[in-house]
Amino acid sequence: GAFWVPKLVGMTDRPAIPTEGTLRCRYLAAMHAPPSEASLPPVLEAELRACFSDSEKSFGEKRDLMGKLVRGGDAVSEAQALALLGCLGGKEERSEWVVHCFHRIPSTARARFLVRSLGEQERALAGERLGPQSYPFTPNNPTGHHVLDLAKPSEREEAEMLWAIALREHKKTHEIIHGLNRHKGGKRDELAFCWRNASVDGEACPFLTYWKLPKAGTLELDFTLPAKPQDVSEQAEAIAAHKWEQFLSKHADQPPADLARAFRQLSNRFFFNVQQVRAIHKQLPPELTNLRVEILGTAFS
Repeated sequence: GAFWVPKLVGMTDRPAIPTEGTLRCRYLAAMHAPPSEASLPPVLEAELRACFSDSEKSFGEKRDLMGKLVRGGDAVSEAQALALLGCLGGKEERSEWVVHCFHRIPSTARARFLVRSLGEQERALAGERLGPQSYPFTPNNPTGHHVLDLAKPSEREEAEMLWAIALREHKKTHEIIHGLNRHKGGKRDELAFCWRNASVDGEACPFLTYWKLPKAGTLELDFTLPAKPQDVSEQAEAIAAHKWEQFLSKHADQPPADLARAFRQLSNRFFFNVQQVRAIHKQLPPELTNLRVEILGTAFS
């Protein structure tokens, strides 16, 4: 039967786990980004530097060492990524290293700066693996990464729409947090549910209800819409099966980045079910980490 956990009295209490039996449960892991000072151990950095600087090493050997020494949840600091990038000479090597490091740099803004530090041809190679830096704006599904020039009327309008949504959702989440604060355990931190990792011209721009959009500058942020289809529509249904099959067949031979972009645009008009998201997710090979994350981000809301 169900494993009953007695009500905890204090924050330091721990539930007693039975010494035998089979435990079956649903588990939710609260994953946190690595701290900003996280980096590779010096010994691994030195080994990579020696390999990257060796002109006799092939691209395959360098790529294999990347996968061997930097894997899983390992973090790479921006300084390490740039320093090791300087040891690589070939376009394929440099773009491969940036793609490999992209999700391991603690700051998403600095990870994108690393991509912009590549040459034009190198960025094109990385773009085939990572996808565009900012996807087309879809007002019905704004979840995603946005880079907006506030001096351009069209992009400023997009920024204003995002800000209006963030203010609306903030009122809802503020009520939720306010209710939780009355429970045992003390006051909860208010999280930025919508407006995340935001900056204007590189300066941090956290969510503040009284903030006003500047007249100019580049706004860059990760935006999340917590509302689900059933929250915005009384008759929320996934895209019809025949339309979904038409979409998959139409884009079957396109590059992965184009497939992710097309899926983003489709999400502006249709909802999806889990099987459909799983189908398109499987079309992208495991090494295309950023595009696979983008697919799930697009389908999130």
